[in-house]
Amino acid sequence: MLYFPKPAFFARLRQALPWPLILCACLTVLALLIYRTFTHVGWQVGLMDLVVSASGLVFWLAIGAVRHTAHLHQHAEEKAATLERELRGKIADLEAHNHKIQHLLDDRQTLALVAMRTHNGVVITDPQGHIQWANPGFTRITGYTLDEVLGKKPGVFLQGQDTDQATRLMMRSALQQGEGFRVEVVNYNKNGRKYWAAVDVQPLHDEQGNITHYMGIQNEITERVLSEQKFRILFEHSIDAHILYNQRGILDCNQATLDMLRCPEKKRILGQRPSRFSPEIQPDGRASISKGEEMDTIARKRGFHRFEWVHRRMTGEDFPTESTLTPVIINGEQTMLVVLRDISERKRAEQTIALNEQRLDMALKASKQYLWDWLVPTGAVYFSSEWSRIMGYDEKDTIPRIEFWDKTIHPEDLPRVKQLLDAHVSGETEFFDVEYRSATKSGEPMWFGTRGRVVERDSEGRALRMIGTGMDITRRKKIEEELRLAKAAAESADRAKSEFLAVMSHEIRTPMNGLIGFTSLLLDTPLNNTQRDHLETVRNCGESLLTLINDILDFSKIESGRLELEAQPLPLRSTIEDVLELYAQRAAARHIELIYSLADNVPPCIRGDWSRLRQVLVNLVANAIKFTPQGEVELSVRVIDVGTQWKGGDRIVLEFSVRDTGIGIEESKLSRLFKPFSQADSSTTRRFGGTGLGLAICKNLVALMGGEIRVQSRPQDGSVFTFTLPTEVVDPVDAGSEAKAEIDARLQGLPVLIVDDNQSLRRSLAELLQGWGLQPQGVRTFAEARKILEGPNDIRLAILDSNLSDGVASSLLEQLPALFPTLPLIFLSAVNEHLPEVDKIPTRAPRHLLNKPVHYHQLRHAVHQALNMNDIAPDTARESRDRAGLGDVTPGEESDLKILVVEDNLVNQKVVTLMLAKLGCKAEAVNNGRLAVDAFRQQNYDVIFMDVQMPEMDGYAASVAIRSVEASTSRLNHTPTHIVALTANALTGDREKCLQAGMDDYLTKPIQLRELERTLRRVAKHQN
Repeated sequence: MLYFPKPAFFARLRQALPWPLILCACLTVLALLIYRTFTHVGWQVGLMDLVVSASGLVFWLAIGAVRHTAHLHQHAEEKAATLERELRGKIADLEAHNHKIQHLLDDRQTLALVAMRTHNGVVITDPQGHIQWANPGFTRITGYTLDEVLGKKPGVFLQGQDTDQATRLMMRSALQQGEGFRVEVVNYNKNGRKYWAAVDVQPLHDEQGNITHYMGIQNEITERVLSEQKFRILFEHSIDAHILYNQRGILDCNQATLDMLRCPEKKRILGQRPSRFSPEIQPDGRASISKGEEMDTIARKRGFHRFEWVHRRMTGEDFPTESTLTPVIINGEQTMLVVLRDISERKRAEQTIALNEQRLDMALKASKQYLWDWLVPTGAVYFSSEWSRIMGYDEKDTIPRIEFWDKTIHPEDLPRVKQLLDAHVSGETEFFDVEYRSATKSGEPMWFGTRGRVVERDSEGRALRMIGTGMDITRRKKIEEELRLAKAAAESADRAKSEFLAVMSHEIRTPMNGLIGFTSLLLDTPLNNTQRDHLETVRNCGESLLTLINDILDFSKIESGRLELEAQPLPLRSTIEDVLELYAQRAAARHIELIYSLADNVPPCIRGDWSRLRQVLVNLVANAIKFTPQGEVELSVRVIDVGTQWKGGDRIVLEFSVRDTGIGIEESKLSRLFKPFSQADSSTTRRFGGTGLGLAICKNLVALMGGEIRVQSRPQDGSVFTFTLPTEVVDPVDAGSEAKAEIDARLQGLPVLIVDDNQSLRRSLAELLQGWGLQPQGVRTFAEARKILEGPNDIRLAILDSNLSDGVASSLLEQLPALFPTLPLIFLSAVNEHLPEVDKIPTRAPRHLLNKPVHYHQLRHAVHQALNMNDIAPDTARESRDRAGLGDVTPGEESDLKILVVEDNLVNQKVVTLMLAKLGCKAEAVNNGRLAVDAFRQQNYDVIFMDVQMPEMDGYAASVAIRSVEASTSRLNHTPTHIVALTANALTGDREKCLQAGMDDYLTKPIQLRELERTLRRVAKHQN
C-alpha cells in the first residue's frame, strides 16, 4: 500500500505524464489490494493478483511509453521552446531591423526634407557622375530645371572658360579614384552668369563597400569671394600696414608693412612673432611681449582693440604707431588682423601743439591777454588769472558763471554784446568779436576787446563750448579817439585844400581859356613871321602853364587817393593815333618821325579807362619828343604770354613801349625819374622845363591800372619807357567798334614799293601792308627805287616820303612820274607841310597825299583808291575822311546844328562862339543858367555848351531844369538835347556830378578846337 504513493508522487513531478490517469490507476490497484486482503476466495485472489500484476505490467509499460512519449514531448517542447526563442530572437531582430529601417526612412525623409529646403544645391549621381536627382536649391543656383540636368554630368554644363583648369583636373582625378573632394570653383548658370561655388562631393557605398552613388553639395560663395578679393585688394594696397598672425607667427603682410619696417623682403617677416618688431620695453616701462599678449587678449574678448604702440624698424629706429587688433576667421582658423598707422607726424604735431600752447600761454601773459572758456549748456565759464588781475578781483570773488560776466559789462553796451553773442552761438557769424566798456572792482572805467568762437556743437548744431581771448584796450581806445579827432582835422584841411584847388583851377583856367583860345584863333589869320612867332610863343607859354596846372591837380588827386578809374570799351589803334596826332606838329617842327606799331595778336578793343591810358601815353610821348633833338619816337604795343587766339572776355596783359633816339639818361639817375618833382638832374629842368610830376603821375596811374612801368636808357642812345596793362578783351561788335580789317583778296600778293630813308617807318608801313595781303619792299634811296622799278618786279604802287634827305624827294617828284607815268603814288608829308609840286606832277596815275604819322584807315583807304578799288566799306572811308579833317562838321562848311552857349564870362563866351564859327557852326549865347532854361523853352537846341559855375543859376541846376522841360513837354521828332559841360574844375567827382545832373559830355577849360570839333562830330552822328 505504501508503494503506490511513491510513483504517484514522482509522476506528479513529471508534468509530461498523465498524472490524473496514473493517480486513478494507482487508486484502483490500491483498492483491489485492500479488497484482496479482506477476501480469501482463491480464484478471486488469483484473479486479483493477475489483475494487479497485469495492471502493474500495463502500468510500467504505460510508464515507459509515457516516459518515452514524455521524453519525445519534452524534446518537442524543448525544440519548440528553442524555436520559439529563435523565433522571438528573429522577431526581435526583425523588429529591430524594421525599427532601424523606419529610423533610416525617417532620417532619409528628414534628409530629403532638408535637401529639398536647403539653399545649397544638392545632387545625387550614379557612379559615372550622371545626375539622378537634384534639389530646388541646385536649380535655383544654376537656373536649370530638373528635367534639363537629369542624366548629365554637372561639369559639362556648369564649368566655363574662367574655371580653373587645375581644379578641373583635380576633380576628375578624384572621381576616377572614387574619392571625395572639396573645392572652390567658378561655375556658370544657365544665363551665363559667372559665380563662385564651394563644392563638396562624397561617394556613397553599399554594405559591400561598393560605390552606388555620389552626392554633391554646392554653396554659392560669390559674395564671400568678392569680399575676400576686396579685402585682399585693401590689404595689399592700403597705405596702412596690414599684418595677419596666429599662434604660429606672422602669416602675411602687405607692401606698406615692408615699407614701414624698412624690410626689403616679405620672407624676412613671415613666421616671425609680432614682438620681433618692437623694442623690448614700451614707453610705459612694460615688456613688449607681456603687454602685447594683454592687447591680444583684450582684442579677442572685445572683438576690436585700438591702442598706441612703439615699433622698431629693421634699421633699428623706433617709431610710434596707432595699432588696431581685430580677430578674423581665415580658412576656418582664428587669425588676428593688425593694422598699423605711423603716427610720427601726429606725435610731432602734438608736441608742436603742446609747445605752441605753452608759447600761447606765455604770449597771453606777456601781452596781458586773458583766456576764457564757456560751457554753453551749463553757463559755466573759466577765466584765466589775467582777467581777475585786470579786473582787480581775487579768485574767491570771481564767480565762474556767464551771469557774473554780464554784470561786469556797461549797461549801455550789454544789449549789443548779447546780440552779437547770440548771433554767433546760433551760427550766424564766424566769430564773436566785440569791444565793450567795463569797470574794475574799484569802479575804474575800462575798455575790453574780446574775440572767440564756438568750437564744439552737438548733432543738431547747438553750441556746446566756446573759447576766446580778451584784452584791456583802454589805451588803444584813447589813441583811437585822438586819431579820430586828428583825422577829422585832417579831413577838414583836405576839404579846404580841395576847395582851394577847385577855386585855383577855375580862376586860372578861365582866363587861360581866353588867352589860349584867342591865340589859336589869331594864328589861323594872316600874320607876318614876327607876329606868328610872338603868338606861338604866347600859346606855348599858356600851354606850359596849363600842363603845370594839370600835373599839380592830377598829382593832388592821386596823392589823396581820390582818383577813380573807369572801365569802358577802348579802341586801341585810334587811341594811339590820337596821341601821336596830338604831337604831330611839334614832332614835325623838330624833324622827328612819329611811328607806331601793333603786334598781330593785339586785339582791336580792350576794356579800360581811356582818359588815363591816354594821359600816360601823352606824358611818355611828350617826354620822348621833348628830350629828342631829332630822330624818331616809336610807340609799340604787344601782348605778353598769349597766343594769337583770343575772344571777348579773355584776360590779357598788354605791354606798351615808347622808344626815342634822344639824349638818354645815365644809369645812376634812372631811380630818380619816377619821384615827384624830380628829373634826371637840375640842368634838365633848366634846359627843357617841366615840373617833374609827369613820370610820377604815370607811375601812379599805371599802378592804379594794375601794371608796372620801367625804363631803359643810356646817354646819347635814347630811352625806352615800357609799362604793362592787365586788361580784358572786348568783342569789337559788342563795343560798337570796327573789327580788325579782313584781308581783301584783290590785294593778295600785289607788290608795293616803300621809299623812305627811316628804317623804322619802312618797317611799320611794311607791317601794315603785309597785314592786308600786299608784298611790300622797302628802299631808302632814289637809286634803289629806280633800279627796282626798272627791273622785272611788277610794282603796282609806290609810297614815298616827301621828307627824304639829300634831295631825294625832289628827284622822286621830278623823275618818277616821267619814268613811270602809270605808277600810282602815295606821298607822306609832315603835318601842315604843303607840297604844291604834287599837284603839278604830269602823271596819268592816281596820286594821294597823307600826313604823318600815317593812320591805319587813311592808308588803307588811299591804297584802295590808288589801285582803283573804290568799293571800300563806307565806315572805313568815312573814318578816313574824319582822320584827314573831314566829316559831318568841317571848318569852313555851314552846319545846320542849333547850338546854345551858356557862359557868364564874356571872354570865354566869345572864344567858344568864335571856335564854333570856325567850325562852320552858328551859336546863340546867354550869360547864365536861368536864361538858358528860358531860351530852351522857346525853341529846341541840338547841343548846349553849359558852363557849370554861373550866377543866379549854375550849370547843374540849369541842366536839371532843361531835362525837366524835356520830360514835361511833348516835342515830336526831337532828339534829346546834347548838353556838354564846360568847366574849369578838373578834380575827382566833377565828371560824375555833371552826368548826374543830366549832362551828356564834359570839356575842360581851356577849350581845345580839336576837342570841340570831336564833340560836334559825336553830336551830329547822334542826331543823324
